[in-house]
Amino acid sequence: MAEVIAGFEADWTRKIFNPGEKAHLIWCTGNGRERIACAIDDARYSIVVQNERYQDAVIIEHLVRAAVRGVKVRVMARPAPQIIGG
Repeated sequence: MAEVIAGFEADWTRKIFNPGEKAHLIWCTGNGRERIACAIDDARYSIVVQNERYQDAVIIEHLVRAAVRGVKVRVMARPAPQIIGG
C-alpha cells in the first residue's frame, strides 16, 4: 500500500517517482514492459491482467503463449467501440 500512496503523492505534487527495481508493483516506467512480460511468463495456473486497451504486440504474444501452455488468462479492458452504420 505504501508504494501506491507514494506514487499517488508524487503524481499529485508533480514530483518524480522512482519505485526502484525491487518494487512490489509493476510501474510502467523504465522496465515496465520487461517486468510485465516476466510476470506473464512466470504464471503457472492463472493470470489476470487489466489495462485500458491492449495494443503492445510483445505483451499480447506473451499472453497468447501463456494460454497455449495451459495458463488460464483473464484480460480486463475497456469494451471496443461499436461502429454505427458500418
